[in-house]
Amino acid sequence: MPRKVLNLRELLSLKPEEKDQPLRLVHKFSTRDPVEIIIADYTDLAVRVSGEYFGDICFYGCNLNYADFKDLHIEGELVFDQNTSISLRLTFFRCNIKLGLTIFSFGDDHKSSVDLKCFDTKFGSNFKLIGVVFDGGQIARCDFSGPFELISVKIRGVLKIHGCNFNEPSVVFNSAIEGVFSVTETVFCHNLLLRGSSFNEHVSIIEVRFLKGFDLYSSIFNNGLAFLENDLSFSVNYSSENKLFASNVDYDYSISTVQFQETFRVIKKLSLENGDPYEASKYGQFEARAKQNATWVKFKGGDWAKWRIKLRTLQDYLILGLNSISNRHKTSWLRAVVFTLVVVVVFFVLILISGQFEGRWLTGDEYTMLFIGLLNPLHKLDLYDGLSSFVFETNAFVYILDFFARLFVGYGYYQFVQAFRRFK
Repeated sequence: MPRKVLNLRELLSLKPEEKDQPLRLVHKFSTRDPVEIIIADYTDLAVRVSGEYFGDICFYGCNLNYADFKDLHIEGELVFDQNTSISLRLTFFRCNIKLGLTIFSFGDDHKSSVDLKCFDTKFGSNFKLIGVVFDGGQIARCDFSGPFELISVKIRGVLKIHGCNFNEPSVVFNSAIEGVFSVTETVFCHNLLLRGSSFNEHVSIIEVRFLKGFDLYSSIFNNGLAFLENDLSFSVNYSSENKLFASNVDYDYSISTVQFQETFRVIKKLSLENGDPYEASKYGQFEARAKQNATWVKFKGGDWAKWRIKLRTLQDYLILGLNSISNRHKTSWLRAVVFTLVVVVVFFVLILISGQFEGRWLTGDEYTMLFIGLLNPLHKLDLYDGLSSFVFETNAFVYILDFFARLFVGYGYYQFVQAFRRFK
């Protein structure tokens, strides 16, 4: 793509008394020439740009007072290089930047107070901020078609994301958010990754829809996390490589089973610290599901020479599986009731098969007495003495089945109580 260095003399009209004021570039253009505009080596420049352009716009080595982009359509990319700085604000309003936005390392911990504001804007191939320092940020009603990346970014104030749509992986990596961080009424069509970052104030993720997965276990939350009313629409499917929700971009934005499990462990822990055991139990369920699947992957891939480890892994998987079947990891009392009734029916039939003479039948009252008796795990063995000796005879196998019936029925009652403890 041919390059064109923008001639500011064609665009600026400065009066003598304004020579000490910031330069103002106010440009509205419309061109279909596929050239790259480079705005380079200008100091104390204020930029307002709108219109339509079929190329890239690049700022190289500029010191910008502010940069406002309104009703701007770019078929190319908008780039700020590492030698460019903005001292006040960077604003996007009703823009469409087809190949996305890239900003390299501007801002200063002591001098700049840059506010980032993006409203009703579409970003195409990428939205990438690397090594940038902002005073605060607001991103509302925006659409991101490519990856959303905040890498080594520092935000000294509040960062709010509201009503946005992220179609590719979104990552906040090795960054520091010193103010409140909130994400509300937003859709993540791919993975959300908060990795190796610190959040000094309260974090709120509320009414967000996750269609793939998210990972936040390696980040630090110094002042709590509110993870409420979110739609977790994804299913937990694992490949043989122990990965899930794999991304097709160059950087590894996939989430391992361990990361997925630890993410929900962190949410559960922070929910308990917030005094919300109900939410804690809900996300504890997801943690257990991830642990269950990870355990099965470990069992299938283990070395049979280490059979003791294989047996312990299988034991863990069976325990997690029973917890899932019996009360959905402490979240469903109805499942506990169904589990208990199914157990009683199964052992009721097996005991009859073991002790009842072929071709003979007990009375309806005797069947009812036996069924009700099995519902009580503390029943006495003389329960079977009340059955007609001409039809039913106890034997060793009946007593073995009775023992396991007591065991599983008692377990079902325990799981029923555990499901209600989530409301304590």
